[in-house]
Amino acid sequence: MSSARSARCRRTRAEFFSPDRENDEANWRELLLTQFGFDEKAYEAVLPRIGARWEFDEERVSQTEGAVAMLREQGGIAKEPDVEQLFAREYWTV
Repeated sequence: MSSARSARCRRTRAEFFSPDRENDEANWRELLLTQFGFDEKAYEAVLPRIGARWEFDEERVSQTEGAVAMLREQGGIAKEPDVEQLFAREYWTV
């Protein structure tokens, strides 16, 4: 799959689960309860804390950089990845 096609797929999924950055409860319910087998209580606890986002604001970038640094310090990853490459900003307008 080409990078552009992959990016379009990720964007489509993000917009399906969280259009306009608001979680679509029915779509998340189908995924978490039906497909992944979570129970109702877990779904209710998780829903406010998740969301599919296509583009990231500076807060999200900072959170990601912090998580990467923490994983590196704790030995969870051998070396820090290129965070900018993870965001693949060149495909945001695909």
